[in-house]
Amino acid sequence: MGHHFRSPRGSRLQEAIARGLPYSIYLRVASYAEITNAEFVGVLGISVSTLSRRANTGRLSVGESEKVVRLIQMINAGIILFDGNKDKALSWLKSPSRGLNGIQPITMISTYAGSNEVLELIGRLENGVFW
Repeated sequence: MGHHFRSPRGSRLQEAIARGLPYSIYLRVASYAEITNAEFVGVLGISVSTLSRRANTGRLSVGESEKVVRLIQMINAGIILFDGNKDKALSWLKSPSRGLNGIQPITMISTYAGSNEVLELIGRLENGVFW
């Protein structure tokens, strides 16, 4: 069974994103979510060379930080949806979803609207509303 990925909230979260999350957070989230660098750069919308620069500077950009936070939120919501089962949550996030017209939920972290749609779908599924 999985546990939630802990992250700051409110103004502390806003400040952390504005500074750019430490690269070490990226590594922790990638490991926790069982996502390869190749997969993660795809969902972040950056190149491998940009990721290498982030490793050297030790910080993600504001936009990248926001996407990592969105992914954490999706993972946590998925774990709740699947009654604490992290493996099922990650599998669902990485699989095409009928409720998202065949799109993998994890790929929707690139925008607020997309990630919000995933969180709304999770809420509907929790309440037994499939469409």
